[in-house]
Amino acid sequence: MKDTVEKTTSDSHYQKNIEYGEPRSGHMEGKVMYHIAELEENLKGLASRGISAFQSATAIGRYFSCRLAIW
Repeated sequence: MKDTVEKTTSDSHYQKNIEYGEPRSGHMEGKVMYHIAELEENLKGLASRGISAFQSATAIGRYFSCRLAIW
């Protein structure tokens, strides 16, 4: 899992696209990077309750969120 996160976050598309976004209705956090941070905090709360399978889904979601931001 750690390797997947490191590989994803070091991707040049990821690095560029986490800057994408502005605050809007339903997504007041704005940029993708702030949305990711919010998701990670929520997932930590789930993991503390033994729901850690969501962490791998988040790693994949990060990658595709950033890739979609350029379309």
